[in-house]
Amino acid sequence: YFLHNYAFISDPQAGIMPFRLWEFQRELLDTFDCKQRVIVLKARQLGVSWLMAGYALWVAMFQDGSNVLMLSKRLDEAVSLLDKCEHIYTHLPAWLQPRIGKRNETTLQFLHRSSKITALPATEDAGRSESASIVIVDEAAFHPAAEANYSAYKPTVDAGGKLIIVSTANGRGNWYHQMWTGAPANGFTPVFLPWTLRPGRDADWWARQQQEYAATP
Repeated sequence: YFLHNYAFISDPQAGIMPFRLWEFQRELLDTFDCKQRVIVLKARQLGVSWLMAGYALWVAMFQDGSNVLMLSKRLDEAVSLLDKCEHIYTHLPAWLQPRIGKRNETTLQFLHRSSKITALPATEDAGRSESASIVIVDEAAFHPAAEANYSAYKPTVDAGGKLIIVSTANGRGNWYHQMWTGAPANGFTPVFLPWTLRPGRDADWWARQQQEYAATP
């Protein structure tokens, strides 16, 4: 309700626009909210980054003492996720905007809830010593130290926090692939989001994509 009715996102073609959720995005949010461990394998351009940012912002705005960690391969990519949180916050109605405390490149803090969102690069020790409400790991299949980093951040949510791991595919045998194929036996709820979920994508669209990538090794 919060995102569908009050959030605005930025689209490269359409500019700033209301975040009108597609049905699969609503279902994914429900999964984030109801499950403790979620792993998502997705196609590109499904709005999942905006969805994760919106969910992180909602938690920080409305849950006292929440500590949300957002990890991506590099710091600039993690900061980009945090920027999406701030974009949604900035375009909320004034009456819905809580007071911001600390705000810098990597942190967005809300004083009224004693809560914060922190962006981190997915290094081997990222997240260690934290006590997190939610850890969101973006494009996990591309993290060079994914397994070591998992060992660092997983204990931060073992006391009851949530862990959300999201990625597009990046071959077989890597840590993310092992986690994906190991679900749900490993405790994670698997969610697959194919390219067909985005409105406007049909067989003709897929045929054009195949032609455009035909010469790619």
